[in-house]
Amino acid sequence: MWGSRGAPSDVEATKILEKAEDSTLKLVNIDENKKNGVVPALCLKIAQSPLFTTIVMVVVLANTIFTATIKHTHNESTDRRNRHIYHRVETLFTIFFDLETLFKMFSLGFKNYIRRSIFKFEFMLAVGTTIHCIPLFYRSAFTYFQVLRVARLLKSSPLLEDFLNK
Repeated sequence: MWGSRGAPSDVEATKILEKAEDSTLKLVNIDENKKNGVVPALCLKIAQSPLFTTIVMVVVLANTIFTATIKHTHNESTDRRNRHIYHRVETLFTIFFDLETLFKMFSLGFKNYIRRSIFKFEFMLAVGTTIHCIPLFYRSAFTYFQVLRVARLLKSSPLLEDFLNK
């Protein structure tokens, strides 16, 4: 109560306010924008671009719509054929999201990537859905990871995110 209100001198700051392109302030990690060479600098710019985020969100939406179309006909041969088709398409979506995760890791560096909770969530989804696509684990408890991809859409809308937090 009677002590100093300032930060201790031995504590190192890990975040700074930075002016973004649209003249808003953004809180970023100090070493988040370190660039090691030309390729990572370009990749970082791509990974942080609104176009990249929009493309990923459109694919998440497409995956959500596709997942919602799964149905069972109670006809064994039709269900087997549908399961095979859904497995192939789901594997393609998983490959896309795995490549997205690897690209972000490469762009930001693993240390910066794993610091953010949303990226931890994306990494968990990538690993879980990759395991889900292994034929032995398809339509098992790992299906929850496939369904949790919808939560990425919720994170893209501040209004929905506020609603979830409340």
